[in-house]
Order: sequence, then structure tokens, then C-alpha cells
Amino acid sequence: MDSGAEGDKFDGFELVARLHMPESGRVCVICKAADAKALFRHFMFWRSMFGLDFEYAPALTCAEMVEMQKEHNEKLDDVD
Repeated sequence: MDSGAEGDKFDGFELVARLHMPESGRVCVICKAADAKALFRHFMFWRSMFGLDFEYAPALTCAEMVEMQKEHNEKLDDVD
């Protein structure tokens, strides 16, 4: 269990954490994915075998957010 399961890491995808919320019957998966296809490759087994539904919510690290904000600010400066 601690070493992960088959498919938890492949080119373009890495599972970071699988967190269970027993009070709601939900699971939160934190992963790094190159694109939506990588997400589908990982989760399609669970959808096919067990009919599970997934909600994806992309997120940025703090460093990525700072980088994006700087790029955005530069574009705004160019408009002025």
C-alpha cells in the first residue's frame, strides 16, 4: 500500500496522495498530470470497473502562481 499501485506513476502522471474521507464516502486524489489524457489513463480503470465518477480541479503550486501572475502583470504593462 505504501509503495503505491500499478499505474500510480507513468510518463506524464504521478500520484502524490490518495486521501479518504469516510464521513462522506469521498476520496481526494492529488496528482501531477501533464494533460487530461494522462488523467483519463489513470482513472479509466476505476470508471470502467466500478462506475466511479471523478471531478477534476486543476491547481497551481505557489511558485507556479507567482510565475503566472508575473507574466500577467507584464502583459498588462505592455497594454498601458
